[in-house]
Amino acid sequence: MNLWDAVLLGVVQGITEFLPVSSSGHLVLLQSLFHWNPPGIGLEVTVHFATALAVVLVLWKPVLGLFRFQGPWTRWPLTLVVVATIPAAVVGLLFEQRVEAFFDRPESLPGFFLLTTILLFASNLRKGTRTVTLRDAFLIGLAQVLALFPGVSRSGTTITAALLLGIAPAEAFSFSFLMLLPAVAGAVLLKVAEGGMVLGTPEVLAFGAALITGILALWALRGVVVARKLHLFGLYTLAVALFCWWWF
Repeated sequence: MNLWDAVLLGVVQGITEFLPVSSSGHLVLLQSLFHWNPPGIGLEVTVHFATALAVVLVLWKPVLGLFRFQGPWTRWPLTLVVVATIPAAVVGLLFEQRVEAFFDRPESLPGFFLLTTILLFASNLRKGTRTVTLRDAFLIGLAQVLALFPGVSRSGTTITAALLLGIAPAEAFSFSFLMLLPAVAGAVLLKVAEGGMVLGTPEVLAFGAALITGILALWALRGVVVARKLHLFGLYTLAVALFCWWWF
């Protein structure tokens, strides 16, 4: 992958990982449209690490809260994040090959982007003010299972699920991205374990692009969620779904 492609990959990852438009769906779409080769292990690890770092920098207070036990354990943010991570981890491990098969089937993108659109349009159906409970965490985790498929937005799915459960918008936003950290950590460890990772100029450029755009995307999305305007992103994903339906 040349330097410009590395920067473009970082920008796409930084924006789509956080905005509710599906990073995996966009990568599958771009690879199909422009015949991109899948990025190497080094690039995958660096852009994922960059997005995790963006979350830590923007949400540093909630991240620190994960390591401060203030009881009871059923309300401890770390417990809630672990519980929310379990459903997608289990489904991902048990059905890994079946899920990955969809990444080689771009013709499935219209349906998955349409599902994201429906979820986003539903995000403003309920106004909530409370914090996440253990039951909420598990239900939000179940919703995250849908995001294993390309075209289904992880942030859109989890934030919408939290909002429909009556969680306050700011809390829904923070919890969604705290959930991202163990998922990214697991993905990075798996890629590193595969070996053959070499860091060079493309990886550095991709890291910088993903970090900067990721921070900007997080700031923008927080404002949108707090303003209860998440459903507006549904217009974009609907347009992408229609384009994919026409193209494929």
